Amino acid sequence: MIDTVAFEVPWVNTFRMNTKGKCEVHSTNKGAFQVEELKLKSEFARAMPYIPSKVCKRRRHNGRNNPTVSALFIELSLPKLLFEGENISEITEENFQSACIKLLEVLKDEYGIVGINIDQILNASASRIDYCQNIFLDSQFELDYFISHAFRSPKYLRYKKCSIDYPNEGQSRTFSTKGLGLQGIYYD
Repeated sequence: MIDTVAFEVPWVNTFRMNTKGKCEVHSTNKGAFQVEELKLKSEFARAMPYIPSKVCKRRRHNGRNNPTVSALFIELSLPKLLFEGENISEITEENFQSACIKLLEVLKDEYGIVGINIDQILNASASRIDYCQNIFLDSQFELDYFISHAFRSPKYLRYKKCSIDYPNEGQSRTFSTKGLGLQGIYYD
């Protein structure tokens, strides 16, 4: 299932940004980019079950004689957005459009970004897509046992036990591939 996505929507003249006092705008310059990151003020963020990880307007300067190219950059967990903060439920093809509609509502109502439509979200260019799968194990299995038997330690996988403190005293293990450019994490 799709979990976290990061994508850019080309900024067009119909877009308007009115933070309505709910957001703080943090401007930074990163190389050829000028970034205006929108952060919800804490009193508004606390009232929401989930807010996107990052919402910002990026401007890229294409040289002295070229106009500035702008885009709206968004990074978020689609299941957390659609299912009000939880990511055990899975995004499917049937509810993907509902997640995009919910994102449009959040952009308009919370971030004050108007003029964007569903087709622009659906046709946006993705820079990152995290896929995940919930696998429910019998209580007698531990994560290390599952990983060692599920993969039989192929030569192309490298494992690293994580030292993240989970509230449920769970464990996790990251893996990456040699040369394939894939990485992942298993956790309970």
